[in-house]
Amino acid sequence: KSVPINQIVLVKEHFFMLQERPRQFYRELKKISNVKLVNPFKYSTPNEYITNSNGLIAINGTSIIEAAILGKPVASFVNSIWCKTKSIEYVSDIRKLPSIIKKFQNFRADYEGLETMINVIKLKGEKLDIGVFMKSKKHIKSEELLKNQNNLIKLFYKAVELK
Repeated sequence: KSVPINQIVLVKEHFFMLQERPRQFYRELKKISNVKLVNPFKYSTPNEYITNSNGLIAINGTSIIEAAILGKPVASFVNSIWCKTKSIEYVSDIRKLPSIIKKFQNFRADYEGLETMINVIKLKGEKLDIGVFMKSKKHIKSEELLKNQNNLIKLFYKAVELK
């Protein structure tokens, strides 16, 4: 209801979330005339859907950073550190979404803010092998898991300090 009827809304669920919502949720989405579901396992870099979009609305994730770097306006439902840039706007209330989407028309990318955020991450970040968290337990060395868990905890503490 927040998007003009002449705009197509592509919905790409994160593949980890597929088991979290009932199938009826997706059936209902498909009934909306300007909504199209995208294969959650199809991915290209930079994401062709982002490149060809007028903007991105997401809960959170790397797609918000990708879209911002590609010069697209972003609305995020999580008030992450990236919302400190002018490229990514935090949606604190779903009722504000229509006005946020309207701002997409006059959007100017905040490359300076994004560059600052990337530099902060380089300076304050921790080395993580995210793949470790996606492996089954029998394929992970315990010391490898422990190292990545500790680095992830350090990263969370640093992120809280930056907020």
